[in-house]
Amino acid sequence: MPSFASDTLSLAKPKITLMTILVASAGLLHGSAKLFLGPSLLSMLGIGALVSGSSALNMYFERDLDQRMLRTKNRPLPSKRLAAYWAVIVGFGFLLLASLLLYLNSNKLTLILGIISMVLYVFCYTPLKQRTWFSLIIGSIPGAMPVALGYVSVTNTIDERAVALFLWAFLWQIPHFLAISLFREDEYTKAGFPVLSARFSEHVAKNSLLISSWLLVGSTWGLFFTNIISWAIFILCIFLGAIFLLVCHQGAFSLPTDQWAKRAFKASLFYQGALFLILILTAW
Repeated sequence: MPSFASDTLSLAKPKITLMTILVASAGLLHGSAKLFLGPSLLSMLGIGALVSGSSALNMYFERDLDQRMLRTKNRPLPSKRLAAYWAVIVGFGFLLLASLLLYLNSNKLTLILGIISMVLYVFCYTPLKQRTWFSLIIGSIPGAMPVALGYVSVTNTIDERAVALFLWAFLWQIPHFLAISLFREDEYTKAGFPVLSARFSEHVAKNSLLISSWLLVGSTWGLFFTNIISWAIFILCIFLGAIFLLVCHQGAFSLPTDQWAKRAFKASLFYQGALFLILILTAW
């Protein structure tokens, strides 16, 4: 049985936090050729703490809905292993830590953007999930913010490179989560989340996934035109994007929906991981 410590840690969604820090690091490394190790590491921890705090508050607000879903009903709050108020304490504790780390080690712009991201995720996206499929678009903003926060933490400006990094991360969120909503449609609708395929149709959701996938791959042009990646790396990214698009298109309207959506979901994870690994490696 999970311990109090492990349950408390799970409120912060550590896997998501770790991925966020890696993504933010890609933005940070492309922000400046001169990095100060101490402040940079503390800034990344601040961004991680921001995500952890937001995650804990999200779990607090969705604790009743989590009881209705198979994949979330065993979380600490819906299973009653932790009191609800503890998630609030943990959430605001992480947010306070994040504010201090970002204020002392980066700049005010990073802190402001971080607060905006937290508000959008906790107080806009979280309640809208129960009301409209459009919450997917709202939630994609804070989901894409870490890479921009990493960049802004060392540049203290929102320029075309910050926009290009944010846009790619933003567009990735859409096909990724549309895929999840397709193979978990029954689970989401029973829990009270009106996903796109349930609101309109699977056909609309599939076409939306395919269109957004093309926009995602096309957004790598922005990374090239802002000199984030070179010609050679751009060609590699287009090659990886072509593989991603091929997987998304194969069987889109012939395979069983769940089978196809899971393939698209896994392909989106591979594509995101590969591109951010490339961004990190080419920044050195």
